Amino acid sequence: MMPMGERRKRTIDGHVYVQICKSTDVIEGKGFVVDYDLDHEIALFRIKGALRAVSNSCPHKRASMIAQGHVEHDTVRCPMHGWTFRLSDGCFVGIFGQHAPSVSGRQRLDVYTVVEDDDAIWLREPEERVVSWME
Repeated sequence: MMPMGERRKRTIDGHVYVQICKSTDVIEGKGFVVDYDLDHEIALFRIKGALRAVSNSCPHKRASMIAQGHVEHDTVRCPMHGWTFRLSDGCFVGIFGQHAPSVSGRQRLDVYTVVEDDDAIWLREPEERVVSWME
C-alpha cells in the first residue's frame, strides 16, 4: 500500500486522480483492499479484465469484508451474512440462498471511478461528504 503522502496525482478529463496501487495488485476474480483515507476503504476487483471499485464496508452490518467476498460474474457476496451486490453499480441484488427480500435501510455499496494507465490503478478523488450520523 502506498502512504497517502507518496501517492502520485494527475488530472484526467478535468478530475483529479490518485495512484492507489499497481495494476498487478488486482487479480482477476479476487478482491484487493486499498485504505485510501479514514473515510474510504475501497475494494478493487478485476472482472473479465474490467476494473471495479466499491466500498469495502457492507451496509448490512458495516463489516469491512467485501474484498474477501465470493465473486461471481459481476457480483460479490459479503462473507459475513451473504448479502450480494452488483460490482458495476453497487446495487444490492439479494441474500445468498434466498430470494431478494425487502430490506430496510441503505442497500448499496459506494462505487468509485478508477482507470488503469502506466501499469498503475488511478482512483478519481472521492467527494468529501458528511457522515450521516453527523448531519
